[in-house]
Amino acid sequence: MLTIIIYYGLLAWTYFNVRSLLEVYDAKEFAVNFNSENQQTTLLKTDSKGFFMPEGVVISPYFPYHRSLDGVSVTKSTCKQVVGEDTNVIAGESRYILIDRLWDVFWINIVPCGSPAKSFGPYRLK
Repeated sequence: MLTIIIYYGLLAWTYFNVRSLLEVYDAKEFAVNFNSENQQTTLLKTDSKGFFMPEGVVISPYFPYHRSLDGVSVTKSTCKQVVGEDTNVIAGESRYILIDRLWDVFWINIVPCGSPAKSFGPYRLK
């Protein structure tokens, strides 16, 4: 009985948390035009899925836990290396949206060339 109460309590807490998020009508357009300057990054957990996916998958922080997020590419990689007399710069980025389809919530994942990925969000799909 206590387990059922906890389960429904977590569902209710998650529902009200998701309802308070910023609503977005077009996730792809929002991600393409998203300005990451002065935005707080979000730390998303990854889970190793064994031999075939050693890099792991991104896990939703919303209940029920341990569900993988679906990744959708928004922009193609624009990585290019600029070599000058005293410089060797790698510029460009790729953008993805990571979607929790159960709650219709997504995060924007920006991968600058030569740097670790940065996640922003969550945002709610309308």
